[in-house]
Amino acid sequence: MLKSDSWLYLDLQKTGCTFLRDKLANITECSQLMGKKHSVPSNKDLKLPTLLTIRDPSTYYFSLWSYGLDRRGGVWKKSKKHLKKEQIDLLYGEKSVSCFSNFLNYVLEPRTFLTGNIKIDLYSYRILRLLVPNKKTLCKLAIKLHSERKEKFFERRFKRYLPTVLLPTEHMNLYFHKLSDSGKLDFLHLRPTWKEAFPLDSELKNSSKLSRNIIASNSNPFLSKEMISKIERKSQLAVWLHKRAINSIR
Repeated sequence: MLKSDSWLYLDLQKTGCTFLRDKLANITECSQLMGKKHSVPSNKDLKLPTLLTIRDPSTYYFSLWSYGLDRRGGVWKKSKKHLKKEQIDLLYGEKSVSCFSNFLNYVLEPRTFLTGNIKIDLYSYRILRLLVPNKKTLCKLAIKLHSERKEKFFERRFKRYLPTVLLPTEHMNLYFHKLSDSGKLDFLHLRPTWKEAFPLDSELKNSSKLSRNIIASNSNPFLSKEMISKIERKSQLAVWLHKRAINSIR
């Protein structure tokens, strides 16, 4: 989380948040920025105009797994703490479709130490805990989300928790320009020189080795149609939010 006196950025893990946190700190005219990385906002915090980065759930989960292959990230650390070596090897033992499939089962139906007692996929859980400050309300929404998972439900029950702006991670610089040009980022009080920090010809970056190699080859052998379908069935909240983010720019 990064907060000024006039706006709030919710830094959802694996959505380009480290990149954007660093950029925002240098391009806003607001002073006294504060907030701990990935921290959960209070109800008072969420009364500010809010920016959230969001990513397609399929690439999100692949990036999360490949980050763990590098022995990095919160999921890897918690897994190492709570699982036996042979269980970890099933998830991270090799760069294989089999291990990725095991990892998906692990995060789409996560253990208690990853999401508490909330029985939803890990990505949805991470989104909810940033947007819904009241734990009791969060739990109720999660139960409905688990049982219904329909777009009408999101429109009816979740719209009130939407951030002011959803920024898609893919081609972030381009989307940032479009949102700014339309006036939707005025609340950030950007400096006149902000465009220097978001060049339109910059390449998409990824911090994990495997993801970088796959981006370079323009092919992802791990994300089959079956894998993507499986992810989207479980993570419909992220699908809905990502779609809204793309449509808001169009």
